[in-house]
Amino acid sequence: MPRQAGVVVENSFKNGFVTEASGLNFPENAVTEAFNCEFQFDGSVKRRLGFDFESNYTTKAINRTNNVVNTYLWRNVAGKGEVSLLVVQVGATLYFYRTAGDNFSSGAVSTAIALTPVSGAPTPETVEAQFSDGNGFLFVTHPYCEPMRVAYDTTTDTASFANIFLRVRDFEGAAGDTFNVDERPTSTFAALNEHHKYNLFNQGWTTANLTAWDTAQTTMPSNADVMWRFKNATDDLDFTTASIARITAGNTPAPKGHFILILANQDRNAAAGTTGVTATTTSFQRPSTTAFFAGRVFYAGINHVGFNSKIYFSQIVEHNDQYGHCYQTNDPTSEDLFDLLPSDGGVISIPEAGTIYKLVTVPGGIAVFAANGIWFITGSTGIGFIANDYTVQKVSDVQTLSAASFVSVAGFPSWWNSEGIYVMNAQGNLPTVQSITDPRIKTFYDTIPMESKRFARGMYHYIDGHIRWIFRSETTDQVTNIYEFDRVLNFNTRSGAFYLWSVTDSDVKINAILISDVVSGAIGAHQVVTAAVDNVIDSDTNNVIVFTAAGSEDSPFDKYLVSYADEVTYNFTFADKIDSAYRDWFTYDFAGVDFTSYFITGYKVRGEGIRKFQSNWVEVFTQISEIAAYYFQGIWDFATTGSGTGRWSVRQHVNRNEPKYSTVSNRLKVRGHGKALQFKVTSVPGYPFDIIGWSSLQSVNQIP
Repeated sequence: MPRQAGVVVENSFKNGFVTEASGLNFPENAVTEAFNCEFQFDGSVKRRLGFDFESNYTTKAINRTNNVVNTYLWRNVAGKGEVSLLVVQVGATLYFYRTAGDNFSSGAVSTAIALTPVSGAPTPETVEAQFSDGNGFLFVTHPYCEPMRVAYDTTTDTASFANIFLRVRDFEGAAGDTFNVDERPTSTFAALNEHHKYNLFNQGWTTANLTAWDTAQTTMPSNADVMWRFKNATDDLDFTTASIARITAGNTPAPKGHFILILANQDRNAAAGTTGVTATTTSFQRPSTTAFFAGRVFYAGINHVGFNSKIYFSQIVEHNDQYGHCYQTNDPTSEDLFDLLPSDGGVISIPEAGTIYKLVTVPGGIAVFAANGIWFITGSTGIGFIANDYTVQKVSDVQTLSAASFVSVAGFPSWWNSEGIYVMNAQGNLPTVQSITDPRIKTFYDTIPMESKRFARGMYHYIDGHIRWIFRSETTDQVTNIYEFDRVLNFNTRSGAFYLWSVTDSDVKINAILISDVVSGAIGAHQVVTAAVDNVIDSDTNNVIVFTAAGSEDSPFDKYLVSYADEVTYNFTFADKIDSAYRDWFTYDFAGVDFTSYFITGYKVRGEGIRKFQSNWVEVFTQISEIAAYYFQGIWDFATTGSGTGRWSVRQHVNRNEPKYSTVSNRLKVRGHGKALQFKVTSVPGYPFDIIGWSSLQSVNQIP
């Protein structure tokens, strides 16, 4: 009986790497394996370029042994939109790089800032800081250090800092006050319980009016007595028995919060002049995360009982000393000016959140990522966040693993968790959270060690729509090795495709990933005058103004912070994907290391999976602008190896050089037969490939 024949065409790989499918329901336009390839939005797949030091690189000696490595791109430095700085934390020190042009290493700034631990805290070199920026300043938080406001002088290229001491109003009062709210203790002012005395002071009472009360009465005021309510018709305080008798305080607590205390050490005795009143402290813990939003700074992540689920926000900043003012301006115990103002600072408590790991500014509010889920803080009437009008709503039960992997994608975060990679999107008034790994690569993602997920970090390439995360393929408990990354997971936000790169093992280690800006550097105006050499003269004004761009107008690109050991220290510099000979780290030793690029297509099953078929000829199409070369072979019947199965066809070498054509094809014979067929493309050392698809003539048996 004759065989049925037909042409099968594969002309796109835009779905990338997929693990969440079987051999019988594998999606179109996807691959089962891929390494060191780039899957383009047009459906083509090509080799990645080799990693190498940036052009005209320089190095900076920094010892990173047992030190964390962390980066942050600080934009709008000193309020200048054209100036960006890369902030690099290595251990307990912050370094800075001007990021003008495509060469980052030459922008190294000589000044550095030390992270100094508070009294009793561990040394900070093994814990990452977090950063935000606003009003031209950089804000730095570290769990063992006071928050910092960093300023930068763009003329002298020097950084300076000031510590921020968060201050709050004391709405809690002295816990040692054992009197009932409406109980007036029988006591003189001199003998009054110190805790109760403090609470009266914190309610707006003063020594003068408490002494006056003491003179008129045998008791002292209760925690429900409001001082100014005892004024008489002439607006004088009247503590006579008749006056007190006419005031019904009830059991409503009087307003508190007269005292403004330093959050980390709420020394009530120092504030009120009392003795023996217990201070509330955060021990050596300080805020670990920060965000700038609505003209104010938010702080959270104090890992201490009673503080770990609270968020502190400053007043709307009009002068520099307000960055730590997390309290309302008006005294809440005042008779006249006690209102909470929209511009005030304050405290937001989310008791069910547990420890807060990350604050992220998103359109319309602040996203709070905590141990027990994700919350969203915004205004309740649609006018944005203000101190006297906000709401806190839980948007997801997804738990947060760490703060390291967060990437901003068009204003919304994407991040790694223990079970998947998530992205936040806008939907109505509340953001939504969804997994991007579950439908595509969950099986692969589950193989990544948990510690590697905890320390993964990434960047978003906002021109080509890619997120790239770097991570370790193997776990380690050594701080030095934690920040040596050997994998890059790519995600195309437009097509939804994932694909993976491996970084060749070398003395050079990738420590961080970041993105350049489209323009990052000032545009200078230079006057060329007649006395200058080789000048250009304007006949009317006898001079000409020449504008010189100090920045780069190229599209943004991903950058890599790298280092290599040099005796007792490490040399840091920056790297790009630039080696067109397809070697990693060639400039390091002028030899480089070859790497292999390959991909295996999805399964082609013909004849309903019960009849064998064969592929006689395959026409492979390649985009070409230079010499291209690759190996091509067929894989039959789901075989995972050719050894011992005989189901992998002979690997064929393809070499093309057709500079006059944009697309060429090669007609290849793929021998074999079976119920399923895949194709594997593997790189040839030193050569590119850019495959856009193929067509094949396949014949199927009429009967099984």
